[in-house]
Order: sequence, then C-alpha cells, then structure tokens
Amino acid sequence: MATHADPSDHTTAESTITATTSPQVIACAAVGPQFDVIVTGGTVSAIAWSRGAGSYVDTGMTAGWFRLSPGDNLKVTYSSNPTMTKIPR
Repeated sequence: MATHADPSDHTTAESTITATTSPQVIACAAVGPQFDVIVTGGTVSAIAWSRGAGSYVDTGMTAGWFRLSPGDNLKVTYSSNPTMTKIPR
C-alpha cells in the first residue's frame, strides 16, 4: 500500500516572489522548509544556483522550475522583471 505525505504539511500555498533589484538572490534558509521556484517571462539573462557559501553555477537556463533545499540560493539576473513563484514542498 502506497503512503502519501499529509497535505496539511504544506502550511502555505504558492506565492509570488516580488522582483526587486537584478541580480536577485532567492535564498532557502539553512534551517527551514524546502521550496521550489518557477521563473517565467521578463527578460532573464542568467539563472545560477549555489549551495551555502559555495560559488554560483550557471544553470544555462533563463526560465524553469528550480528545487531549493536548505542552504541553497538561486540568483536570477534580468533586465525586465520576470514572474517568480515560490511553491512550498
């Protein structure tokens, strides 16, 4: 018999991440819930990922769905604001 995560574990629904200054870093706290980020639209020139204080690695993408674990960072560089959505896991 398959088991499924309790849906009540997700205390919040998806939310919009407000675009601020480019490049914008979206950080997943070292202690806290994991989440995904969807980046679409705008004029994005680069999306890079890092873990902890490590160096950023260019993802080679300008849009997509990115999974962030505790301590991960996503850096989005843009000239026109993209739509960014945070999805709790």
